[in-house]
Amino acid sequence: MSTVYFKDLEITFADSIVLLDIDGTIVFDSQDDIDGSYDKVQEIKKKNNRIFLCSNTPDQERVKRLSKQLGVDYIATPHQKPSTKMIKGSKLQDASREIMIVIGDKLITDGWFAKRLRVSFIKVKRLVSERDSALTKLVHRFDDALFWLAIHVFPYIRLARPHHWIKNVLVFAPLFFAGSFFNVYKLIPGIYLFVAFSLLASAIYILNDIRDRYEDSMHPIKKSRPIASGNISVARAVVMMIVLLGIGGLLLFSFPVGTQAVLGGYVLLNVLYSFWLKHKPIVDIFMVAFMYVLRIYAGGTFFAIELSVWIILCTFFLALFLVIAKRRSEYNALGKNASRKVMHLYNNAFLDHMLTISTTFCLMSYSFYLVSFGNTPLIFAFFFVLFGIMRYLYLVYRYNLGESPEIIVIKDPWMLISIVAWILYNTYFLYYY
Repeated sequence: MSTVYFKDLEITFADSIVLLDIDGTIVFDSQDDIDGSYDKVQEIKKKNNRIFLCSNTPDQERVKRLSKQLGVDYIATPHQKPSTKMIKGSKLQDASREIMIVIGDKLITDGWFAKRLRVSFIKVKRLVSERDSALTKLVHRFDDALFWLAIHVFPYIRLARPHHWIKNVLVFAPLFFAGSFFNVYKLIPGIYLFVAFSLLASAIYILNDIRDRYEDSMHPIKKSRPIASGNISVARAVVMMIVLLGIGGLLLFSFPVGTQAVLGGYVLLNVLYSFWLKHKPIVDIFMVAFMYVLRIYAGGTFFAIELSVWIILCTFFLALFLVIAKRRSEYNALGKNASRKVMHLYNNAFLDHMLTISTTFCLMSYSFYLVSFGNTPLIFAFFFVLFGIMRYLYLVYRYNLGESPEIIVIKDPWMLISIVAWILYNTYFLYYY
C-alpha cells in the first residue's frame, strides 16, 4: 500500500503534465476543503508542471470550483476514468506526446487510466472519511490488495510474458491435423509439453530482457518492462530465470529423446540469438521464424507424428510474415531511433518487399498442404487464412500495428473471428465429415 498522503508527496518530476485526482487524493470524498493540499499543488506548479484536475464525480461545478481555488485547470468531460475519452476534446488533445503523470488514490480507476494512457502513475494514501460506508471501505481494501499485487507479484508475471505462451499452442498442431486432438491419452501429456515449452520460453525472455535492459529503457513501450523500468533487479530476475529453467528441465526428462533434443536446441539457439544473431540483418528474422518451426517439430516428436514438408514450410513462412511485420512496425514507429541495433540496417522498402515475399510463400505452402490431405472441402479453409492475412496486412499498413502479433490476434475482432471460424471449419471436416 502507498505510505504517504498527497500533501506529503516528494516531488521529483518537472516539466510534465499532471492529471490529478480529486476525491480521496486532495480532498475527502464530496468535500471542498483543500487546505491540506493547496501548498503541495503550488509546489508542483513551481517545477514547471501543468496540472489538470480530473475526477469521476458527475458534479462538474464542484470540479470547476476546486480548480479555481487551487489555481489550476481541469478536464471538463462527461466521461469518467479509466476511459481515455476524457482526453479527447479536452485541452490535452494535442499534448499526447508530452510527459504525463497521473496522481490518484485508486489503482482500479486512476492506475488503470494511467496504464491505458501509457503514462506514469503515482498512488498516494487515501484520505478516509468517517462517513464512508462499509461497502466503500471494502472497495478501498480490495483496491489496496490489488495495488500490493501490482507492486510485488504482477511484475514477475509480466517478466514471464505469459501472453507469449499462445505461440506454444503450435505444439498441438501435429496432433490436431492428425485427427487425434480429442484423444485425452495424447492431449493430456501434450499439456505437459506446452507447460515445459512455456517455462523455457519465459526463461529465455528473462535472459533477453536482462541482456537488453539498457536498450529497452530507451524504447517508448519496452521501457515499462520490469527489468528496464527497475521494478525487478537483475539479481532477482536471474533467480527467477534459473527456477523456470529448472522446472522446465525436470519436465523435459520425461519426454522422448527427440523432443528433448528439439527443446534443448530451442534454448541453445535462443541464447545465441540473444547475444549474437539478433544483431545480424536477415539472420535475426530467420532465427525467430525458425523458433516457430521448432514448436511444430517438438509436437511432432512428442506425439510420434510424421510432419508434412508443407506444414513445416507454411509454419516457417507464416512466422517470417509475422516477424517482418513486427520489424516494419517498429521501423516506421522509431526509424533510426529504434533501440534494436539491427533496425538501423534495414529500410522500409526492403521490409515491404520481404513482407510481400513471405506472404506469397505462406499462402502457397498452405494451399499445397491442404491439397495434400485429399479432402476436397478442407481446401476451402484457405479462404479463412487468406482473409486473416489480408486483415493483418491492413492493420500493419493502415495503423502501423504489428509489434505485438499475439495481442493483435486477440484484440482485433475480425482477426479473432477468422481464427475461430478457421478452427471450427477444420474441426468439422477433419473429425466429423
